Amino acid sequence: FRRSLKPRHRQREHRRRLTLSVAACVSLFALSLASFPANSATLIYDAFLSGVPVGTAHVEITLTDREYRIAGTAQAGGAAHLFSTWQSDFHAAGRINAGLPELHSYAYDERQKNRQRVLQLQDDTVQQVKNNQVRTTLPALSGTDVLTAFFVDPGCWPDRLLHTGRFNYQVRGRPSKQPDGCLFRITDDDGDDVRVHVRFGTRHRLRVPIAMSTRGPLRGSIRLRAESPAFVLARTADR
Repeated sequence: FRRSLKPRHRQREHRRRLTLSVAACVSLFALSLASFPANSATLIYDAFLSGVPVGTAHVEITLTDREYRIAGTAQAGGAAHLFSTWQSDFHAAGRINAGLPELHSYAYDERQKNRQRVLQLQDDTVQQVKNNQVRTTLPALSGTDVLTAFFVDPGCWPDRLLHTGRFNYQVRGRPSKQPDGCLFRITDDDGDDVRVHVRFGTRHRLRVPIAMSTRGPLRGSIRLRAESPAFVLARTADR
């Protein structure tokens, strides 16, 4: 059957299967997590550039003693919405083994105007579809995905390799003077680096990022929105 399809039809079939696979992974882990007592939280973040709102993100986290799931959406907003239609759906899911997370699947669907990239990492391979073109399947990158690292296993890691599915980043951190704060130096594969300050707090018994900020001519920041103890901690530290 596969050989009888024309190239364009094979690509269409591959995209359909990739989309269904992402949906199936999310459904499977949702059902399995329902079998165990779970901590869960819905987080809303606002992004700013030099104090101007430029986007939002919704993140849902479910964590048990055996498994975890992270799913969410992000989109341009505020002033950025005037010149950008960027939006993204994402998820990561895995198991907890001896207290440490082990990724099972990671995916995102990123869109802007007439451009789209769908990425899925599963079984140590990465599949991508960019602008309706199926890309070559590649081995998964080394390190921990950024969603699992910051939402399941957060910390001031002295030396840790992270990835976004497409790119690796070397992350070196140390505690800051802020309550439960960390200063990170993040270096990409080209040797360029940025310094990011992250503060953590507790939401529904989960330790999560409550604020992130970068330094530079255009200062960027991401803040947890809700009026919660975690949010109050972040706001008090900013004063």
